[in-house]
Amino acid sequence: MPEFEEVGGGPAMPAPEGGPPVVQLRLAGGASADTIDWPDLGYAEEYGKSFAIFDRLQQAGTIPAGVRFQLQYPTPLASVGVTIISEDLPDVAAAYEGALFADLGKALAALPHDRIAFQWDVAVEFSLLEGAYGPARPLAAIAPARVWIDSARSYGASPSSTHTHGSTPWRGGEFP
Repeated sequence: MPEFEEVGGGPAMPAPEGGPPVVQLRLAGGASADTIDWPDLGYAEEYGKSFAIFDRLQQAGTIPAGVRFQLQYPTPLASVGVTIISEDLPDVAAAYEGALFADLGKALAALPHDRIAFQWDVAVEFSLLEGAYGPARPLAAIAPARVWIDSARSYGASPSSTHTHGSTPWRGGEFP
């Protein structure tokens, strides 16, 4: 993509064994985030193919009639956070969000709304909150032992489901 250029100084993070290096990028001179020409992200097309299989299996009774097909999208931070330098990240992430929403729009235009569910995957954001990426300390590390701590991990369930979601509070000084 011509809007980006590689930043020298090595990879953004170690690559998995046998994988390509993970480089760090910045907006190229003269480029701005609002003029990035994002390629087709491809999620909608793949969801369409997968839904055809899901539909066939559901029609055959392999998948129960009330089960919905789940679309799952990464957040902009999860998608570009490692590769884009911090100075450009807010603008690039916002532009990438537009590309994600455009892709989701294609999926929503093609798939039956009463047979699908959508999930915004926030695993990266929770791992940041829980201190997985460096010096940030989870709240549990600094709270007194008698203080209970919980983090809101909200996600949906079918309206007819009796299943509830939540997490068990833990005590300060402990971290699950």
